[in-house]
Amino acid sequence: MIKLFAAVLKASLNASLAGLVILIIKRILRNKLSPRWHYLIWFILISKLLIPFGPPSPVSFFNTVYSKSYSIDFAQPEFNNNQQPPLISGETPSKSVQLPGDNQDNIDENVNNAFFKKISTVASYIWIAVFILSFLFVIFINVNFNKKLKINGRPAPLALKKILNDCKERIKFDGHVDVIIQDIIEVPSLVGFLKPKILITPTVLGQKEERISYIFLHELSHLKRKDILVNYLLIFLQLFYWFNPLIWYYFKKIRQDMETAADEGVLVLLENNERKEYGETLISILESFNMPAPSLKLVSMVDERGNIESRIRMISMADVFKNKRVVFFITGILCFVLLGIFLLTGPVSKNEVQVGSLVFDIPGDIKINTDTSGLIIEKNTIFKYFSTTRIISYGGLAFEKEKLPIGGIQIISYEPGQPLFLPNHSEVKSQKEIKGLKTKAVLVNLVLSQPAASWDTSGKNENHLYLIFEEEKLAYDIYADSKYVDEGVLLKIAKSFKPADNAEVIKVIQGFGRRLEDVNKLSPVEILRESIKQSYGEFIAPDLLNEWIKDPTKAPGRYGSSPWPDRIDIIDIVKENESKFTVFGEIVEITSVPGEEWRTLIKATIERIEGKWLIMGIEAQEYKNNAENDKQIILNALENAKFARLAAVDAQKETMLSEEQRNELKNAFLMSKAKIDDEYPGGALVSEFPDYQLQLDDVHIYFINKNQLAVSGETFSVYNTGEEIWKALSKILPVSRIDDKEGITYLFNAQRVEVASSKDELIEGDYTARKNHFVRMLREGKLKGSGVSTEMRPEMIVKFYIDGDAIDIEIYEDGFKYQSKYYYKPGLLEGIKSMLSAG
Repeated sequence: MIKLFAAVLKASLNASLAGLVILIIKRILRNKLSPRWHYLIWFILISKLLIPFGPPSPVSFFNTVYSKSYSIDFAQPEFNNNQQPPLISGETPSKSVQLPGDNQDNIDENVNNAFFKKISTVASYIWIAVFILSFLFVIFINVNFNKKLKINGRPAPLALKKILNDCKERIKFDGHVDVIIQDIIEVPSLVGFLKPKILITPTVLGQKEERISYIFLHELSHLKRKDILVNYLLIFLQLFYWFNPLIWYYFKKIRQDMETAADEGVLVLLENNERKEYGETLISILESFNMPAPSLKLVSMVDERGNIESRIRMISMADVFKNKRVVFFITGILCFVLLGIFLLTGPVSKNEVQVGSLVFDIPGDIKINTDTSGLIIEKNTIFKYFSTTRIISYGGLAFEKEKLPIGGIQIISYEPGQPLFLPNHSEVKSQKEIKGLKTKAVLVNLVLSQPAASWDTSGKNENHLYLIFEEEKLAYDIYADSKYVDEGVLLKIAKSFKPADNAEVIKVIQGFGRRLEDVNKLSPVEILRESIKQSYGEFIAPDLLNEWIKDPTKAPGRYGSSPWPDRIDIIDIVKENESKFTVFGEIVEITSVPGEEWRTLIKATIERIEGKWLIMGIEAQEYKNNAENDKQIILNALENAKFARLAAVDAQKETMLSEEQRNELKNAFLMSKAKIDDEYPGGALVSEFPDYQLQLDDVHIYFINKNQLAVSGETFSVYNTGEEIWKALSKILPVSRIDDKEGITYLFNAQRVEVASSKDELIEGDYTARKNHFVRMLREGKLKGSGVSTEMRPEMIVKFYIDGDAIDIEIYEDGFKYQSKYYYKPGLLEGIKSMLSAG
């Protein structure tokens, strides 16, 4: 009941605001709208009351009204910091928290508060009780009125029926309606929807025939426009929202405009000399106006004395409304449509983001780091003025506040029954299971210690909220520095999650990617066929499965002991229709060397068959032999490719190309005189910063430096070019410069790299071929201080030679020293040892 009452309050508030907007617009367009359109505009308010929560829209008026609150109340248990409970390892955490039930509105955000809950409960029962009693009272009045009408009412004489029939022909109404003479209601009125009746008093019989016809025309105008049905609807809504005086006021205005619109419907049929007589008829009826109280709201010719003046003024403008009917129609229809879009839609969540297969609402004061690698940012513009941004990440998402990293959302692997993965050098201070969410959830408070080499004893406190999906064997880690974001905000983010519209498609492609390692392409044919059936059967369509079993060479899988396929990273998903998606992604192959991986672009078609999403086909990147027409292939791809992504890998930036940007690159390629360089016969590339890569469907282009590019193939075709292409790339995706000696990326300029170590097991020597691996690992370090203790000796020295100068990088267990500054990176020494031991 509380939720229903909260929804009614929210709907009432929305309608009140919508009504104020309508009143303002009506005031502004007072003489630029005909009475008919002044009345019709109110149907937007009626629609808002009937369907309070419209579809979200970036142009909705309510985007400017509501700002979501992200605080949440819950029972905070006490924890013993000396005891660390186990992390999801088959045991139930020692403490738990029950979240409140789903509530989409701010009005009942604090429903867990006992006092607020008590007040809300009482108010909700008062509301429903008054509504029911009022509704029964209206039914009683209606029944009582009909009884009196049967007793006191009598049919109209034939003379009146003849006048009525003439009026029906004049106004072009062919429905049935009776005329009843009675003395219950003093004003000519209309009653009854299924069997409508025009009620007149005996005094009307003494009026002139013309005046009687005006009365009939007015009531027939109401009847023709179904105003009596509208009136019943207004009565119901007025009872439903009985507590809101603004609604009562708006309904009063609606009934006034209803009468004025009926007047307009009559005046268009009258001549100039008749209009004055029509006005005099209104005034004469007003003199006998005596509506009993309480009374049923009827559709009457005269609603109240205060509205007569405006109706008489409208009569004087009848010629204007008649002669400029087209102008008033265009103005009215535009006003109606725009107000409908503006008021009948709901607010959008400007910070709704998709991470993996889930969609989250992120608080407005938390910014999304849009430089996060793999982020897709879609901007939709309406009328070139209103725009909305949709952020999608199929990997992770980083938060920032005041340009400082404060947390994010990351997807991690999870094995049921095993402990959760926690950051290195972290100490668990408290842990609790969160109940009330749609999946298992654990909130962990951690203290992250600084590296020993930094001599910094301070710790960073972080909250990690894990949403665990055992069936998918993964967890969403929503984490943040507690200095900037409290755990209540994390709970709010977690509570907002819902499946994305392409969630099932993501599960299929990622599940398939995890099985690639299980299919060894070097196995005997029969074993390989069985492996394809067992590993891929639940993810691919029967026809494709049979094709691969028949010819196993067409199926993807593992081609050797190293590298091996680890996963499929999704780049983009395109919705073709309700039952078909196209997925662009990369098969990621890894080795035992940290950070070393190979990627193969794929395009998969996924369709829904008998309620289940299945892969219909997969196209892997086609390798091309060196050919002189590579340039033309690139130009064709720029013109026709459905997928175009430009990445500056080492700068951790990427973007999807617009049509305008494609044309800029195409012009640059046309201007460039690319020639194959015989000094580079092919082989693996060691790309240089910023390592631009351009993917155009199955065409993959590497830009080595300002004057060289390579097109992927069985080997690489390397071309010498001018700087035109590089300039176009830099314009589209600007990256930081590498001539700043203070920045670690400056090390990409090194011509030679040597290693000196104090450890006997490490091989000293020239490691220039590993330069990029070194720099990329170092770039992940976090600046922590101006230096380290002089008492500590580095475990390794890496020398980068740039233009004759030697730059020493001192490597410690969990960090390194560069330009007298210390950078923290957990496990750095072990990572370098693994890299060097790989050769």
